[in-house]
Amino acid sequence: MAMLLVLTFQMVAAYATEHPLVAISVWVLSLVVGAGFIFWLTGPLRETLARARSIIDDPVAEKIFTGRLDDIGSIELALTQQAAELDAVVKRFARYLPMRAICLSR
Repeated sequence: MAMLLVLTFQMVAAYATEHPLVAISVWVLSLVVGAGFIFWLTGPLRETLARARSIIDDPVAEKIFTGRLDDIGSIELALTQQAAELDAVVKRFARYLPMRAICLSR
C-alpha cells in the first residue's frame, strides 16, 4: 500500500510537471512520506520483536527450534519458550494437587 502511494506520487510528478526541479522535489517528498508511513506501519511489529527478544535472545536456539534466523524466528522462539514454561508449571501443579488432596482429607 505504501509503495503504491509512493509510486503514484512519483508518476504524477513525472507527468504533471514539465519542470525537472518540481518533479524531483515531488519525487523526494514522496519517498520521505512513504518511508515515514512504512516506519509508522511497522511500529507494532518492532515492539513485538523487542518484547520477544527480551524474553529470549539466542540465535543458536532460534535456528534449532524454528529453522529461521530472522525476526519471525525470534517471535516464534519466544512463543515456544513461553508455552514450554507454562506447560512445565501446569505439570508441576498437576503432580502437587493429588498429594495435597490426600493430605487435606485426613
